[in-house]
Amino acid sequence: MFNSIVLPLTICYTTMILAYQDISRYLPVEVQGTVLDAQSRKPVEGLHVFTAKGEEEGFTDAKGQFHFTSWQQLPLQVTVQQPDGKTKQVKVAATPIRLTILFP
Repeated sequence: MFNSIVLPLTICYTTMILAYQDISRYLPVEVQGTVLDAQSRKPVEGLHVFTAKGEEEGFTDAKGQFHFTSWQQLPLQVTVQQPDGKTKQVKVAATPIRLTILFP
C-alpha cells in the first residue's frame, strides 16, 4: 500500500520540479537601476533605457532611476540612450537586476 502511494507521488513531484525549472526561464525579469553622470556622479533624468526598443523600456526620473519588465532570457543587453542618440550598452547575466550605470 505504501509503495503504491510513494512511487506515484515521487514521480509527480519530480515532474513538477523539472517543469518549474524549464518554465522559470520564461518568467518576466524586473529590470531596475539608476543612471549617474560618469564625471559628476549626479543622477541623469530623461534617458531612454530598454532591452527591446518600443516594448521593454523605461525612462530615468529626476533621481536617475528607471524600472521596467523584460521577457527576454538572460543574459540581457540593456541600452541607455540620450535624446541625441548617444548610447551605452550593459550586459546583464544574473538576477536580481539592480544596475548602477555611469553615463556616458
